[in-house]
Amino acid sequence: MSPSPRSLLAPLLLATCVSAESVAISRAETALTTLQTWYNSSTGMWNTCGWWNGANCMTVLADLALVDDSESVNNTVKEVFANTFSVGPVSNPYPDRNNDSYYSSAVQSKRSVDATQWLDGSYDDDAWWGLAWIAAYDVTGIEDYLDLAAGIFKHLVRIVFPVSWLRIVANNWPFRAKLGHRNVVMEELTPIFNIFT
Repeated sequence: MSPSPRSLLAPLLLATCVSAESVAISRAETALTTLQTWYNSSTGMWNTCGWWNGANCMTVLADLALVDDSESVNNTVKEVFANTFSVGPVSNPYPDRNNDSYYSSAVQSKRSVDATQWLDGSYDDDAWWGLAWIAAYDVTGIEDYLDLAAGIFKHLVRIVFPVSWLRIVANNWPFRAKLGHRNVVMEELTPIFNIFT
């Protein structure tokens, strides 16, 4: 009995899938190398990158590290997380905007890092950083990263929703403390944040 066409195709399809995955990983590693040419270790950000875009860059690094177990990728990603955690707040363009009057150390857990250093008063920016630190925790398991994300989220809950979560459901998340208009980006980030915290 001769083999069926289906049994002959199975190894070919498997090889194609494995090959496609390795090509995608290889391209992502090349993109990481290129992205890192702009990383400025003294600021913890990528040159020409805005504040919230830095959070997105970190999330991209975390996403790659979760699917690529190469030692060089993981070392790079962990070094970036540690460095950005240490020096990143110096790049915050508005570190004091609308934060101090709403957020205090009393809101933070006893071992929490100071989340106020990561807040710029634009809630979508703050949420991007919260998500980036959740992703960093997922890769490293470092509790300080998760504490920072939780501190950012507690700030967002306290400042934006002093009464209840009903404003989220009503799609009424303001962009910034002194602005009353809705922000579509923030509304999209809210369900993601709810999943991870």
